[in-house]
Amino acid sequence: LLYSLNIHLITPSSRTLNIYSEFCQMSQKNDLFDLYFASILVDNNIHNLFTNNTKDFAGLEKHLTVHSPF
Repeated sequence: LLYSLNIHLITPSSRTLNIYSEFCQMSQKNDLFDLYFASILVDNNIHNLFTNNTKDFAGLEKHLTVHSPF
């Protein structure tokens, strides 16, 4: 079903924790959930994120481009 709808599942891998650790050091904010989410995205080769809370991902511009839909 997912394949027929062209839906891709993203999941953490063993590399995600390494990226997460790097993001914790780079981030200007200490929001652990957002940093882990960003780590999963980058680990799955996703480098664009649309969110209303762009400030939550400040400091990660080298790895993730954050866009506000508004």
